[in-house]
Amino acid sequence: MDGAHNNRHKAEGLVTAYAGQIYAFCRKRTASLQDAEDLAQQICLRLFSALCAKGLPEYPDRFVFTVAHNQLANYYRRRAAVSVAAGR
Repeated sequence: MDGAHNNRHKAEGLVTAYAGQIYAFCRKRTASLQDAEDLAQQICLRLFSALCAKGLPEYPDRFVFTVAHNQLANYYRRRAAVSVAAGR
């Protein structure tokens, strides 16, 4: 197995292992089921991409939830921007 393929395989396993926790994280912090599903998908895609590029981190929990937190911050920023634009 070459390095890139190995990283992709490990990334897939880690994302799969954390998918339920990521969804629960999103569900508690978003306004709707649809938003939670969309955000969880964004987090999983960003996580997969980062893991493929960098390999597995030393502390997977910390890495997964740092990515999740950053994507959640982006979600709140987008919602705030839409709210401001709608109020004009």
